[in-house]
Amino acid sequence: MNKKAMLLMFMALVLISTGILATESRFTALGNPYGYIRDDTDVFGYPGSIHRYNQTIIAELDNSSSQVDWSMGANLPLLNYKIGIYMNRATDVNIDNYLMLPSFSHSDYNGGLDISKKVEFIIGFMEKFGVGFATSMDSYKTPIYNPTTQTYKKNQIGKASYLSFFGGMSDDKMDLGVRVRLSGGSIENEESKEELTVDNFGLHASGRYYIVDNDAVALMAKASFGLDGWNVEYKPSATIKSRERTDSFMMFNAGVGANFKIDENNTVIVGLTPFMLQNASYERPTYPSIPDSTFTNTDNISMLYFPEYNIALESQILSWLTGRIGAHQSYQSMVYEYDYHGSPVHEYYSYDKFFDMNLGLAFNFGKFTVDTVIVKELLFDGPNFIGGKSNGIASKVSVTYEY
Repeated sequence: MNKKAMLLMFMALVLISTGILATESRFTALGNPYGYIRDDTDVFGYPGSIHRYNQTIIAELDNSSSQVDWSMGANLPLLNYKIGIYMNRATDVNIDNYLMLPSFSHSDYNGGLDISKKVEFIIGFMEKFGVGFATSMDSYKTPIYNPTTQTYKKNQIGKASYLSFFGGMSDDKMDLGVRVRLSGGSIENEESKEELTVDNFGLHASGRYYIVDNDAVALMAKASFGLDGWNVEYKPSATIKSRERTDSFMMFNAGVGANFKIDENNTVIVGLTPFMLQNASYERPTYPSIPDSTFTNTDNISMLYFPEYNIALESQILSWLTGRIGAHQSYQSMVYEYDYHGSPVHEYYSYDKFFDMNLGLAFNFGKFTVDTVIVKELLFDGPNFIGGKSNGIASKVSVTYEY
């Protein structure tokens, strides 16, 4: 696997481990200040916060990428409980990334197993606790023709699954959440006995504590920790020994933030993450490139962000109109270390910085609120009414109904 492919996979799995699940428009328009504001997205990181949003129906319409991505959820009171049901939410797991790895892919598999979307359930109880689970699965069975017997007695069987359990506690001062994820897949040819198995385990924990929270300012501290591990085992046939690959990921960050309530209509949000550490390790055998070898090649990627900044403004322009603008900037130091059997250990170092900024508007119609993230090109190029392809007006839209 080349350096670019490893980095892309690393970044995708880091997003999973940090629990950043924000497709919601308000969150995005404010520059993704994860942990620095209270928002209905909290229920996915801090399930106990469902008690704050227990009479809400939300539809998420995301058109920011090449594929339209819509989801819908509802938080409903039931007796002394709060029930959350969410459909078509992203798992951030592309199982084909591991089922189709070079030197590990099944010769009969061309992709197609999909567990990228999940259904999720949360139940809140005792006014501050929440637990839940999420699931997704896919499978197929294709008959295999045997020209010798001229029959279809054997099959190629493929299956993949995603299962997540989570829980947390929230009150006026503190939010805590933990999530465990189990996912994987397998491809088996009953005729040739060729088998490929992928297993994954992930753990993420996060917390937030409000040091000060009054009418003038809210000051909070937050931290997150995540682990993610993948194991791939490929057995070409019943007579050839199997080979395994192991990938592991770790993440930790801590930060402080504040919401300055300038007046009843305007709030400035700032966040500072002094450092965020991420590490990935890819270990794969030298076999079969070196026959009968028991040695491994290892790639390590260490990333240190120091620091990350968030700043945003949320302003009530009119009774029915809210404006939002937010920015995020980070500085990244990255070290690649390659430890290949038979070669000296060597390192590469890089340093980079990233900046992103968004603008959004929210429209209030009674109990309905429509949040949008404005397409950046629209501000300068304008809409394309006559011909060609237009990027539209909004890249993300959230529709919320509170009853």
